[in-house]
Amino acid sequence: MGGYSLLFVIIGQFLNAIVAILDKRIIKSVAKPVVYAFYVSVFSGIALIMIPFGLVSIPNPIIIYLALAAAGCFIASILFLYDSLTVSAPSEVIPVAGAVAAVSTFGFSYWILGALLPDDFLLAFALLVLGMLFISHFEFTKKSFVYILLSGVFFGASTVLIKKIFMLDTSFANGFFWSRMANVVFAMILLLWPSNLRAIKKDMQHSPTKGKLLILNNKILGGLAFLCILIAIKLGDVSLVNALSSLQYVFILLFAIILGKNKTQHFHNRRYRDEMIHKIFSTILIILGFIVLFTKY
Repeated sequence: MGGYSLLFVIIGQFLNAIVAILDKRIIKSVAKPVVYAFYVSVFSGIALIMIPFGLVSIPNPIIIYLALAAAGCFIASILFLYDSLTVSAPSEVIPVAGAVAAVSTFGFSYWILGALLPDDFLLAFALLVLGMLFISHFEFTKKSFVYILLSGVFFGASTVLIKKIFMLDTSFANGFFWSRMANVVFAMILLLWPSNLRAIKKDMQHSPTKGKLLILNNKILGGLAFLCILIAIKLGDVSLVNALSSLQYVFILLFAIILGKNKTQHFHNRRYRDEMIHKIFSTILIILGFIVLFTKY
């Protein structure tokens, strides 16, 4: 994993931190997880702007199959994640899902890519995953926990399949384009269920313009973040790229500290102090993992 890969991960996770903060507002305004999954998938169609520039060509059928498999896993991960968010708090769900995704990526990398992390990277990987895991207080139901596990596993499978695409004889632009088009295909598949179609049409017709603009802006940021992560996956080890998603929570904590209101009053609240100590301890683990990883260059 080279320096450029690390740089793109940092930029991508900084943008993902902003996306996660905006997601907390969007989740409250979207009626069903499938509606949000549709928006996430269909906005991938912006990749169509690449066609006039001659960056796209008809790929090997294997790339199409892998792209569709990756997209299916990605959509499944979103649906399970937002199903869990309907019954549990985002601050509890997302870090655990991220940790599960990192561990499952490691497993899928060995199974599908035949890749193993060097021994000197295992400590960094463990610290990053533990840091993600300990951010949560595990305050969710059994049903929510199952959804979280499934979300992480499917997301891990998705990223490894995308790495497999980039390992084949194709350009980055071509791999990026067809992986995004596969998302659009699955967005259309979601419309085949009448209940999904009704929910999506209702949201489009009745949600306020402000809410739609928020989703649009958030998906643009999310798209830029994902592009950075894809470049990092192309250049580096997919297991470490996913483990470095823990940096997102460091940025979120920094945003909370810098932008939070009435911080002085909050620190007189014991629960708030305990919460911050818990998050700071987790952040220290993530930073230590980052330092260990950085010293390998």
